[in-house]
Amino acid sequence: MNDAEQEDANPVFVSHIQWWRYYKGHVVGKAKKGFFVFDERSTKVQFFTDQEKLDEHIKELKLNAPLSKRMTPQDGFNQVFGAMMKNLYEQQLKEIEQGTGISKDLNPAQREAMKKSIEQYLKTLEG
Repeated sequence: MNDAEQEDANPVFVSHIQWWRYYKGHVVGKAKKGFFVFDERSTKVQFFTDQEKLDEHIKELKLNAPLSKRMTPQDGFNQVFGAMMKNLYEQQLKEIEQGTGISKDLNPAQREAMKKSIEQYLKTLEG
C-alpha cells in the first residue's frame, strides 16, 4: 500500500490522547485538540473546549456509567507489553524449573536466584 491507501485503511480519528475512558459504544477522553467523544459505530468525533461541556454531552447521549477507569497511554502500553513480558517471564520460569533454555548452564544457586528475580518482575506486572 502507498501512504494514502495505508491512511485510508487505518485512519487516525483522535491523536495525542492524554487520557480516555470507555463507555458503551463510545470512547471519551482528552487529547491535544481538547476533550472528545468518539462514537465507535459512526466513527464520528466531537471535540469540546472544557470538561463541563464534555460532561454535558455525555449526559445528553445517556452513556451512563463508564465501562473502564480513566486510562492513560501508560495503561495502553502496560496492557500490550505487560502481557508480552508476563508470558516471557512465565516461560523463563518453566525453563528454570526444567533446567532448560536460559538456565541450562546455571548451577542450582544461580537458578534459584534467577527464579526469585523473575518472580519479583511478575509481581510488579500483576500489580
